[in-house]
This record gives sequence, structure tokens and C-alpha cells, in this order.
Amino acid sequence: MKNRIVLILTFFSAISYLQAAEKPLKIGYVKLDYVMESMPETKQMEIDLKAFEIQLRNQLQQKAVVLQEKIQAFQKGHATMTDPVKNQKEAELQQLHGEFENLQMESQSSLANKQLELYKPIYERIQKTIELVAKENKYTHVLNADTVGLHIVLYGDQEYDISNLILKKLGIDPTKLATKKLAQATDKKVQEPKTQAANKNSQDKTNKAQNKK
Repeated sequence: MKNRIVLILTFFSAISYLQAAEKPLKIGYVKLDYVMESMPETKQMEIDLKAFEIQLRNQLQQKAVVLQEKIQAFQKGHATMTDPVKNQKEAELQQLHGEFENLQMESQSSLANKQLELYKPIYERIQKTIELVAKENKYTHVLNADTVGLHIVLYGDQEYDISNLILKKLGIDPTKLATKKLAQATDKKVQEPKTQAANKNSQDKTNKAQNKK
């Protein structure tokens, strides 16, 4: 999700004004990455985006194989070709190469558009939920705490972090989420020594086999 920040900035302004400026200020902030990563829609979106990316990659690979086969055939028969045939083959190769480059550019554009298409409803849902939570809790402003390299919130008391309120409004239990993440982290720590031990045993067996030789 490397392009997430760019897309977030496309859909969210740095500061969201929710009430008139004359009212007393009550400022909260949201960790948008945390909210997004916790949503089931995001996981499905990533699966769909990956499938689309693989589809584009396969199309490029097929085109590349055809181009490579044509190049090899040309190189193999180059010496025996007449000039007219040679010129024709070179023109065909140039055309195929141009088509391949165009397909590369189209694939990049298609992937970016697909990413935007899949992210858009998620961002819009988050935006609407932020507005609802802000109004219900009388926040006048909600800031984004996740802009990498240019944090809108340089400091914020935990009391004003409304990320979990957003998740609850979206139907996600932050407590269960935290428990699940802790369990996953614990499992990872338990598995790492086992994996390291298995790798060491495998390496020892390989070394012994090599020494016997």
C-alpha cells in the first residue's frame, strides 16, 4: 500500500472544518492508516488490486515472449534474408517493440486508475464516519495524524485520538482488533525460534552431506 498517502491526500484535506469558526474549538485527530488497515473492505480491496496487477503483468509477459521469439527468429535467419525481407522483419520488430512499450504505459495507468477506483468508496465511507463522530462528540476540527513526512498533528494527547471512535462507528471492535494483533505478534515470536532452529538443522545436514563428499 505504498501509494496510500498520495491517495489519502487526494481525498482528504489537511484540516476538516465541521462547525462554524465562532464556536469554541475542540480538536481531535485520526490515524487514518490505522483505521484503513482495520477495515475488512481494505483487505478485500488489496486482494482485488493484486489480482488485477497479476492480470496486467501476465499480459505484459505474453507480449514480451512474443517479442523475444520474433527477435530470436530474426537473429537466426538474418544472414540468409534478402534486403526487402530483412527490412520488413525489422519494421515488424519495431512495431512490436512500440506496442510493448505502449502496453507498459497503459498497464501503469490502468493500475493507478484501478487503485483509485477501489480506494474511493473506502475513503468516502471513512470521511462520512469522521463527520458523524465529530458532530456527535462536538469536535470542531479533525486532523490527520498519518501524513508521512509532514505530520498535521505534531503532538496530541491520547484523549483526543478519535480513531477508535471511528472504528466503532464503522462496526469494528478496537478491543478485539488489539487482541487479535497481540495474538498474531505472539505467534510470530513463538514461530521465529522454531523456524530458525529448522533452518539451522537443514543447514547442518547440508554441511554434513558436503563434508562426506
